[in-house]
Amino acid sequence: MTLGKRIVKELDLEDSVDTLGRWMAHRIAELMEQAEQAPTEAEREAAKRECTDIIIRLWEHMALIRAI
Repeated sequence: MTLGKRIVKELDLEDSVDTLGRWMAHRIAELMEQAEQAPTEAEREAAKRECTDIIIRLWEHMALIRAI
C-alpha cells in the first residue's frame, strides 16, 4: 500500500479524479511486490511482464488525460 501511495504521489494523482490512474499505480506496486516475493523464477518473470505492461498502459493513459 505504501509503495502504491508513493507512486500516486509522484505521478501527482493524489487529488485527482483519475481513479483509473490511481488504480493502475497501486496495481504496479502490487506486482512489484509479487515479483520480489515470488517463490519461482517463472512467477517472478510473469509479475515483471505484467508490471511492465501496466506501466506502459499507465503512461499512455497519463498522456491521454493530460492532452485533454
